[in-house]
Amino acid sequence: MILGKRLRVGIHLDRDRMFAVLMRFRGRFKEVVQHAELPAADGYLEGDGRPAEEAAARLAEVMEQFGAKGTPVDVVAHVPSLLIRTFDLPAMSERELGKALVYEVPRRVVLPAEEFLSDCVPVQKDGGWTVIAVSVHKAVVERIRKFTLMAGIRRCRLDIEPFAAWRVVPGGDRLSETYLMAAVTESQAMICVWEGRVLHRARYVRVEDWDVGRSELLEQMRLTWQYGGSFSGGPEGAPASSIVVLGGRRAAEVAHFLEEAAGVRAIVVDPTAQVVCRTSDSFHRVKEAGLFAMGAALSRGGFRVAT
Repeated sequence: MILGKRLRVGIHLDRDRMFAVLMRFRGRFKEVVQHAELPAADGYLEGDGRPAEEAAARLAEVMEQFGAKGTPVDVVAHVPSLLIRTFDLPAMSERELGKALVYEVPRRVVLPAEEFLSDCVPVQKDGGWTVIAVSVHKAVVERIRKFTLMAGIRRCRLDIEPFAAWRVVPGGDRLSETYLMAAVTESQAMICVWEGRVLHRARYVRVEDWDVGRSELLEQMRLTWQYGGSFSGGPEGAPASSIVVLGGRRAAEVAHFLEEAAGVRAIVVDPTAQVVCRTSDSFHRVKEAGLFAMGAALSRGGFRVAT
């Protein structure tokens, strides 16, 4: 198979597993043509020993099955040590903004350039610009890139989980209010605070048993919203307008619990509502485990950490 503009590959490199999807696009029609879920030893992205070699070999085999080996792919990775800064700039043209960011980002993000990689997303707001500056340890990005090279992926774009999740929310680019997001997968939830397109905070909650873990999720969402406060005052004192819950079959159950316990409207968003799947596996499983991989494949620009 030769990949063209209508076919894209998305890969999610999670902490202890990988998920890959091959998607076809025809106008608004989106289809999961093939997918694969691959186990990996915990910490496989943290070194170049046997766990990394075995995981890379499995991923290379899947790329071969997809007919995508050696072609560009979109990779979304679990990056726990994410540093986020936001700052405002006055109204100016995009050309002027580009020149200003060359100076402003290093000045506002006071981190050693030899240890961190930083990128930014400028968003128009209130007549000016709000800039989201995201920094990651350079060693983390280098390890991820080394792993993808081991898997035979010569060219790729690297995304991070919060932005990959945001981009699969229908109409996410038009939201202006301040809200919480909970992206729910099989064994974890990623919690983010968004103000329109501006990411303020993100954290992860590992959940081994969802019957017990819902209360922990609620507490972590409170902490994420206001560093230990209630849901009444988040960024700039704004109340949480809603909680957006992404995920598979578990999303509705989690949303119902959060709405009752937090007293905040919870919205279940199915980012794959217009995606069909022609593989033999249950599509519920694909939606739950492959949420971030599809987010990578569905991405149409936006934040990227250059590799």
